Amino acid sequence: MEIINSGGMKVKMIPAQYGDCFWVNMNNEFNILVDGGLKTTYNKWIKPLVALENKEKVIFDLVIVTHIDCDHIGGVIAFLADC
Repeated sequence: MEIINSGGMKVKMIPAQYGDCFWVNMNNEFNILVDGGLKTTYNKWIKPLVALENKEKVIFDLVIVTHIDCDHIGGVIAFLADC
């Protein structure tokens, strides 16, 4: 996983095999999930990262799915099923 921290914005580029998954945080207040990779991306990366960040409760204020291919939406579906 690669993290870019610039000003008040932090971007986590989450390994998603051949899919895409980005967690953008603005000023430690606003969270955006862009794509979710595969279901395995959620289980291996997103769920544990949320648990690590879960000081209070991580809320994704915005979830963006760029298109419905499995390698972009699979992790989002797993995330929503787990909520």
